[in-house]
Amino acid sequence: MHPLRRSACLYTALLLTACASGSTSAPSTAPPELRRGVEGTERVVQRGNDVTSIVAAQRTEVWLALQTILTDLRITPTTVSPSEGRLFADGFRLLRLADRRASAYVDCGTGLNGPVADDSTVLANLRIVVSDHVGGGTEVALQVDAEARPRGGIEGLRSCTSTGRMEDLVFQMLGERLSGPA
Repeated sequence: MHPLRRSACLYTALLLTACASGSTSAPSTAPPELRRGVEGTERVVQRGNDVTSIVAAQRTEVWLALQTILTDLRITPTTVSPSEGRLFADGFRLLRLADRRASAYVDCGTGLNGPVADDSTVLANLRIVVSDHVGGGTEVALQVDAEARPRGGIEGLRSCTSTGRMEDLVFQMLGERLSGPA
């Protein structure tokens, strides 16, 4: 066998072996639960992509505070349904929020110039659901995700995941707003 052909065969066999050695473990059915402390809330629990907190305040008071918070952050809601407790801002352009770049809030991977979120057009979704909590108070559930289209348009859309900072920011602002002036 010709030495060049032997090298090609060896390379192909090595490549096939490496591809076949991937993990076959089944994904977990329930995402792990993380507890995070955010000042101004009783507890914040993250389960997968959802971040939930129980707030010691009436639902209407929490609802009005959340609307004001979105206004302060310059995020325009696309769905406002007080009866269903839904306050959604889908497809808002995320460039900077509270003096931080997009990459502080969403992870879209890393490119040649650093975080993709900072070198792309990022369209984010913030979904807030407010409901009465069985044990008293109000339950607030937040979910953040996004898509990034790198500038220049060569690459397609990239899915982005939340870093948790936007949720923490909203819960911190909510705690401050509900506690009133110091």
